[in-house]
Amino acid sequence: MCAINDDGSACKFEARGEAMTNKPIGDKEGYCLFHSRDIAWKQASGFEKALMDFVRQQIEDKSSKPVDLSGAVLDESVNKLWPLDFGTKKLQLDNCEIHAPVLFEGVECEGALSFKHTIISRKVLIKIRY
Repeated sequence: MCAINDDGSACKFEARGEAMTNKPIGDKEGYCLFHSRDIAWKQASGFEKALMDFVRQQIEDKSSKPVDLSGAVLDESVNKLWPLDFGTKKLQLDNCEIHAPVLFEGVECEGALSFKHTIISRKVLIKIRY
């Protein structure tokens, strides 16, 4: 189980990581692929694919639930999200840590994009088209 939950329960991302690899996956501190701060380990463990699969799965869900990445620790893979078609779904990146430069260019989100209490530790570049 991911160390993010003190009670030993699974985090919302764990099932996705285990399904992807057919085994429990955690870093040396016990954090899952989405909560680990070990960027090198994340990249070597297929984080980009897991992130994209998780997000696509939530986009395809016909319910009105947001695409919820709240609490995730993200690397440059976050920039692969922007070209995706979220339709009217909200993309929730609340309480995230982003350890990479973030480039918002050509982002189209009919829903909302939420970054409440998110820390971006590198440059942020926003290019808006009129």
